[in-house]
Amino acid sequence: MHKKNIFRFKPITIILLIISTIVLLIYSLAYDKALDPIKYFSYLYSTFSLIVVLFNTKRFYSYLKDGFLNTNIFKNTKKLLYKSKLIKKYFEDVNFKTLINLCFSAVINFSFIFIKFTNGILNKSVWFVSLALYYFLLTLIKIVLLNNLRKFDKKKEYKIYKNVGYFIMALNVALVIMIIQMVNSNVAVVYEGYIIYLTALYTFYLIISAIINVFVYKKYNSPILSSVKVINLLTASVSILMLQTTMIATFGKNELDFMRLMNAITGGVISVIALSISTYMIIKCQKKLKASKD
Repeated sequence: MHKKNIFRFKPITIILLIISTIVLLIYSLAYDKALDPIKYFSYLYSTFSLIVVLFNTKRFYSYLKDGFLNTNIFKNTKKLLYKSKLIKKYFEDVNFKTLINLCFSAVINFSFIFIKFTNGILNKSVWFVSLALYYFLLTLIKIVLLNNLRKFDKKKEYKIYKNVGYFIMALNVALVIMIIQMVNSNVAVVYEGYIIYLTALYTFYLIISAIINVFVYKKYNSPILSSVKVINLLTASVSILMLQTTMIATFGKNELDFMRLMNAITGGVISVIALSISTYMIIKCQKKLKASKD
């Protein structure tokens, strides 16, 4: 007898959950006169929604694969697009597809890093300058990894996988120091105009691409792609922390205690996740390398 998962919902229910979450957050962040209980409920509700979405990601992926991908609309569109040799190569050649995706994500990531670094300098924010450098290192290591895809045997790839684990562990120490500094100073940059919305858009882009890559990279059984998958997830996680900080600072009204509490909780969770993942990567690699010697 299977136990029922409390986070398991039907697709239509999840869609309604997401819509209601967006409405609550817009109301809470846009109106200064919003009652505090509603604000706190909206933050808890959005956390629950995020957990539900993450738990049902695989189901959504299967739903799309078994549903929409088998429709005549998709098949006809695919047939039309495949008339282009370049598009066909993109979907059928893994190396070419990886290269194109790498170039696309690199342009977006470095553009955002530049904006974040510039804003940090102009606003004299050590936190955002440090975050920009953190993003830069993660993006750089991802480019190096993908550039060396399929250039080594499996044993060499696992050694690289282990080194990435050590790299993430070391980088996590720097992240913990940044989070402690941010929580203690309790200072955040308030964005004006469209910058806050670009930040939100970038965060959602990272989250969606990271979730998709979890399933796309899994079928290739490549330690290097697994490393890239981990880096994408960590980048998205830190981006959530950054978006949370800027949104509370931008739309909140003198809610410094609440911002300190939320940053401490979210930052602590991200640090523990990063440490756990890096430890798992190192232990897994050591077992694989030991098994290959026996």
